[in-house]
Amino acid sequence: MELKKLWDAKQMKTVRFWRAVIGETLALFLFAFVVCASTLPWYSTEMNSSKILIISFTVGFAIATLVHCFGEVSGGHINPAVTLSMLCTLNIGIFRAFFYMIGQCVGAIGGAALLLAITPEEYRGNLGVTLVNDSITAAQGFGMEFMLTFILVFTIFSTVDPKRHVTGSQPIAIGLAIIIDHLIGISFTGASMNPARTLGPAVVMGIYDDFWVYWAGPFAGALAAAWLYVFTFGRTLEDKNEDDSKRSSGYEMSTTNSYVNRGATDDTEIGTQTPDVLNDDSSLTVL
Repeated sequence: MELKKLWDAKQMKTVRFWRAVIGETLALFLFAFVVCASTLPWYSTEMNSSKILIISFTVGFAIATLVHCFGEVSGGHINPAVTLSMLCTLNIGIFRAFFYMIGQCVGAIGGAALLLAITPEEYRGNLGVTLVNDSITAAQGFGMEFMLTFILVFTIFSTVDPKRHVTGSQPIAIGLAIIIDHLIGISFTGASMNPARTLGPAVVMGIYDDFWVYWAGPFAGALAAAWLYVFTFGRTLEDKNEDDSKRSSGYEMSTTNSYVNRGATDDTEIGTQTPDVLNDDSSLTVL
């Protein structure tokens, strides 16, 4: 994406732009509901090994499912930290990033609120609010959230990089990274990696202990991972020239399976014919 397109507001007049924003909102609504539900103390209030496994696999499978469902609609960010990393590597524009983050936060609060409404009071606990372990400092919690998000975002960038001709399921790879992060991070900070996921139950329950950790850590980790990948392992000028050569010879590298900024190039304005969702084969430029 060219720098001048970062501030291009024309995309806000398209059907696909607002469909993508709604997609991110709905994705976080469902994600917050599922993740917070997996933490409810139905049988025990202790965070034992079995509870950690349940939460880890629930969150990982939830992300894999939602990325698969919403990848074609919005890019399947489902995380403000991921959205920020895409913005700062010029994969999406300012306005898309802003409305994605607003939608993500609203969706997460809505999902947590619904769970609160339908859960008996004696089984609510703290509704999955992420808290820094009493045995570590807030600074150590920041470090853990930084590393967990770094692992996640680095995985995302590597799996959607079109110059890596590796077959496989991107949603599953991302979901597995989430599971790994939870297995090692739940005992430290609850393994948020997602400011919106933390915001939802925090607002509903009114608990904001060490709240900055869950914003600063994921944002910093996401940016570090994105920039490291792009500037170290991403597409070089030599790669770009090779791609241009292939295109000129009749071969165009396909990126239709990449979920980074799917939907960012549609120019159908509101009031005109709605694009065919099931037959959209627009290509993307990733990284």
